[in-house]
Amino acid sequence: MTNLNSVTLDTNPETLEMFLNEKNLSTQQVKHAIQQGIAHYNNTTSDEPAGYRGYTISAKATLALRQSLKPFGFKKESPYNIELTANNDNKFAIHICRGDEQAGLPSGYPSTMRPKGPRSQEYFGLATADINQIDMFADELPNYSSNNLCPFDVWFLLLNVEKSKDEGLIVKAELSKPIFCSQKGFVNGFSKRFMIDMTDFNSGLLIDTGESPESGFSEDIDLDISFN
Repeated sequence: MTNLNSVTLDTNPETLEMFLNEKNLSTQQVKHAIQQGIAHYNNTTSDEPAGYRGYTISAKATLALRQSLKPFGFKKESPYNIELTANNDNKFAIHICRGDEQAGLPSGYPSTMRPKGPRSQEYFGLATADINQIDMFADELPNYSSNNLCPFDVWFLLLNVEKSKDEGLIVKAELSKPIFCSQKGFVNGFSKRFMIDMTDFNSGLLIDTGESPESGFSEDIDLDISFN
């Protein structure tokens, strides 16, 4: 059982790399997936269907992650249309989704950009609480239980993309363990948060559409492939 007010923050890239290595993947592969999502977003135009540009980021990143990790035992899992990149051997899985402007900020209180439906909440075993109550009523909040329908240890890869007149697109990302959501279904409580350093990406060093490595865009309209 984990108290909802207890959050572990890790900003050390080496710690993240060790964590991912234990799960049979690497930070490089995760960053490559993010890169692909942003690259495809950059190729969209204002003529695209409503919501497509925002959806493209998570969808293409998911595709890239699956292709990169397939040789390492990962495969596609889509229970209830919840898109996972999962490893059946170690039961580790990643769900990629857009995060709000707080995602990727060590001092932030991130939330998914879109709410999760009742079936998704049940599948992930999410408790329900109001993020605004944490500081005032921490002792009264429910505890998170690992009793859920999901056989995997699922972590959310939250992506946020912002437009800047001076710097173009600014990408922020984090890999976090979800434990609860708001009354409206937004996942905004995490027991562990790994910050992903996107400095090299934002400086333009990773903007390409090359082969996969071996080892919030703020659009209001969005499609959530895991809304159930």
